[in-house]
Amino acid sequence: VDEMFAGYGYFRPHFFRDLLESGQHARLRRELRAFGDPRGDLRRLRRLLRGEDEPRYQDGTSHLRPECVDTDVHALAGDVPSFDTPFGHHVSNALYRDLRHTKLPRVLRMNDRLSMAFGRELREPYLDHRLVEFAFSLPSAQKLRSGTTKSLLRRAMAGRLPDEVRGLPKRAVVTPQREWLRGELRPQIEDIVQSQSFRERGFFDAAAVATELGRFMDGRGDNAFFIWQWVNLELWFRTFVDDRIRRGPGSEGSGEAPYPSEGPPSEAKE
Repeated sequence: VDEMFAGYGYFRPHFFRDLLESGQHARLRRELRAFGDPRGDLRRLRRLLRGEDEPRYQDGTSHLRPECVDTDVHALAGDVPSFDTPFGHHVSNALYRDLRHTKLPRVLRMNDRLSMAFGRELREPYLDHRLVEFAFSLPSAQKLRSGTTKSLLRRAMAGRLPDEVRGLPKRAVVTPQREWLRGELRPQIEDIVQSQSFRERGFFDAAAVATELGRFMDGRGDNAFFIWQWVNLELWFRTFVDDRIRRGPGSEGSGEAPYPSEGPPSEAKE
């Protein structure tokens, strides 16, 4: 539903851009004030206008930490993918991108794997094609309005849900990843990211990684997606590259993730 009715904060700059380019300056000022973060939203709008619309987490912060990537590796990156824009408004095109190309394909793939692993069937009623078509036929003002997201749904629930529930801001319903990483998993995470093998891969700037990891562990910011990326890349290499090298040419990996402190062949004990 958030990918059709603009539930995430990262859709707001696209909405403001539509208002700006259509000359609705007075309404733009009202909406900036209504959403409660005019300076932050203006920064995000300027970034969008400069073409810096990189992948965003639900709270609008960046998924990535490109400053932590080694400069030589960063130079190998290709152009940012571009997607078709079949609609005449930036909000609708951003929603379409999430629905068809970036967000929903990834989420549905993961949900399918999780549900089938436990013998459960997952239903997605909001993906009925008739509801999707209806949602995309609506103007942006039915989705973002007076400082609220999913405006149409909230108004439709008037009298059916208590106002204190109906008016709550969007909250992500996800695993408590940040709490785990800062809590019981913290020693393992730090062991992986600070390991010799992670440093010697050559993918990341170790000093920049240490700074960002320290900021997160100190409670500055709730987006842990980039740490999840770092850890998964390192464990993938340990499982499918390092293990195969240990076993020799033509061998297959064990398929089991090695203990987090285990490093590449150079660190293997005699």
